[in-house]
Amino acid sequence: MITRTRLNSTSSDEDCILLFRRLCIRILRSRKLSICICGLVVFWVCSAFVLVPVGDSVNKYEKDIYHKTENIVLPKGSIIVNKTQLDRLLNRINELEQKLKEVPTSTKAPVTEKKDNHINADVSETSCDAPNDQSFPDCQAKISWMKIHWRSDKCYSEHGVDGTMCSFRKYLSEVEWFCPLLPGRKRFQSDDNQNVNKAKWNPDMEGLMQLLQEKGSRVTLGWIKQRIKGMWSKWQQAVNTFHNRTIEVGPRLKILLHLGLLTKQSNFKIAELQFKGGPLGELVQWADIISSLYVMGHNIQITTEVNQLQRALGGTSHASSCPPVPGRSSNEAEIIYTDIAGLKQLKKIIKGGYGQVRCKLRIVDSFGTEPAYNHEGYAKSHRQFKSAWAMHNLNPRQFFTMFPHSDDNSFMGFVVDMPVFSTPIPEKENIALVYGKHENYWGTKEKYLEVFKKYLDVHGTVFVPNPPSKIIPSWVQNHGLLKATDLMTLLQRSKVFVGLGFPYEGPNPLEAVAAGAIFIQPKFNPPHSSLNKPFFKGKPTSRALSSQHPYAEEFIGEPHVFTVDIDNKEELELTIKNALKAHEEKRVYPYLPKEFTPEGMIERLSAFLNHQDFCSPSRLRWPPDSSVQLLMSEKGQSCSEVCRKHKRICEASHFERLNTEQSLKNILGTSCRSVRREEDIFYPAFQPSSSVCILQRTPLLFSCVGAKHDLVRFCPCRDFISGQTALCSQCI
Repeated sequence: MITRTRLNSTSSDEDCILLFRRLCIRILRSRKLSICICGLVVFWVCSAFVLVPVGDSVNKYEKDIYHKTENIVLPKGSIIVNKTQLDRLLNRINELEQKLKEVPTSTKAPVTEKKDNHINADVSETSCDAPNDQSFPDCQAKISWMKIHWRSDKCYSEHGVDGTMCSFRKYLSEVEWFCPLLPGRKRFQSDDNQNVNKAKWNPDMEGLMQLLQEKGSRVTLGWIKQRIKGMWSKWQQAVNTFHNRTIEVGPRLKILLHLGLLTKQSNFKIAELQFKGGPLGELVQWADIISSLYVMGHNIQITTEVNQLQRALGGTSHASSCPPVPGRSSNEAEIIYTDIAGLKQLKKIIKGGYGQVRCKLRIVDSFGTEPAYNHEGYAKSHRQFKSAWAMHNLNPRQFFTMFPHSDDNSFMGFVVDMPVFSTPIPEKENIALVYGKHENYWGTKEKYLEVFKKYLDVHGTVFVPNPPSKIIPSWVQNHGLLKATDLMTLLQRSKVFVGLGFPYEGPNPLEAVAAGAIFIQPKFNPPHSSLNKPFFKGKPTSRALSSQHPYAEEFIGEPHVFTVDIDNKEELELTIKNALKAHEEKRVYPYLPKEFTPEGMIERLSAFLNHQDFCSPSRLRWPPDSSVQLLMSEKGQSCSEVCRKHKRICEASHFERLNTEQSLKNILGTSCRSVRREEDIFYPAFQPSSSVCILQRTPLLFSCVGAKHDLVRFCPCRDFISGQTALCSQCI
């Protein structure tokens, strides 16, 4: 409906005509303003009538105009129109025009001025076709995606994308780095990378305690702060070590750490149970990540609630798909550490997907996420790989594990509190300390523990909510839950640390070995996995554990670690005797691999921050080629297996350079009868029965653990530093 209200004008004709001209010029320049504005001005000035749009049928832009101008229209009587009011209308139109600039109303390519955009240049359209370059395996697919979706985010047009093939090539080679550069062009760097500040070692604990202060009534970081304070002298020693070696950290990064497992929304209750016998392994790891990043001098921010995460993300929550445009500063985090719970929360906050945040993510993931579970499309089409904890479509190396058990992922680790011994080291007491702080861990293990009782006094540190316990044998001396320092003192007194088979892969066995105790653990036959243990159901890994603590079994071993069939009483008794004999012969001493010391964790984390770049696919490959040996597996063997056999580790980042016909020919020593590309976790591979070489079609499915009975895998196997498995001999 349209209504009219008579206006009495007292302003001069000249002023009105002048303002009318200004309004018309402004309207003509703006293609997005509704034509009803012209009608509004023409009828107002020329016929002294104003058209006021009302009613539900008017579109939202016309309604906005109505609300902007209603202050100069009275429903009854008349008003005076003068030059000031016309000026006000002009200002309103300017405001509305600015607002409408953000609203796409045409399917035509946006007009961009060459002088204002960094990727425009005189390049012929024919030279911009999608290249077939194995160094940029995703280029063609990305160009195909851009052809369809380049209007999905206004940031593409801000970077000069206008729907032409050349604009796609320039953007994907200069901004996102998925394609090779065109002749005479160079990479785009956002303003944040122009002036890089170097990080400086920071041993000041008080500054970190300020960052960890909690404003609400809910205590989430209490145990983490307690651990950091107890460990701080060791972090200071590590900083001094690097100072003395004149080792620099690298660029000072803005890093956001969101501990999703501590949020109310996670429903894990870890914060509530942190001092009541709840799981502490993840808190140990988070405390050490926070300490490492802080002493390295990075600019860190810590959140433990979803509303804190929302505030920390700030402008990031709009999920822009592009890096910042030149000339615009950004206070966004350059790296984001979170866990699986935090990742799900971040997805909900950032509407429309990860956007540019995707490549910044580092996921703290205790058990790891294998490529088959990570790739959403593959997991949905192979139901055995579907998991509520997976299908995130990240680079598998963006998942950081507690132990180096998943070659496709990165190893984050943690720090073991190595005790300070007096000299000489005090004699051990005849104590076997059982690893298990919950009663239910002890359920069916009494006969197993009775064998230890024959040779040692059996102790425990079990939380019993309603004593006395009906599960723990009466002959066990239970100390209850102990503080970390008291537990370490008890481990120093103990000769043996006894594994019950659960929990899997915790930090306590390494603490026991560091205290000079021998860890005796159950061997699993058959191995424990999702096929036979409910604990692994739904977890995004197909790992099969050969023992309670595979790292201790494989990388430490005897005389510090004994792995035994606990159902074989004779073998168990012999193992206990051998362990006690090792103590008598002084062959056992406090031992800790470097990767679980503060120095080792800082060294490893610093290398990751300086070399792992998931935002720049064409960056120089790391670890370097010289550290990687290209090997062929036996039929049905995975790359992890063949690399371990050669005392190496599968290096997933190097599958790309294997994934060419020429590379496979060089390794085979002969030509392939034919070559095809397929999508699965077994490729690149060779099929001996047909002499066919099969290349990987989907880089996210490069997998160290994939194996098929009739295929020979082509495997990149790197060397590693003893005691620092995450790093190659040339990585530091």
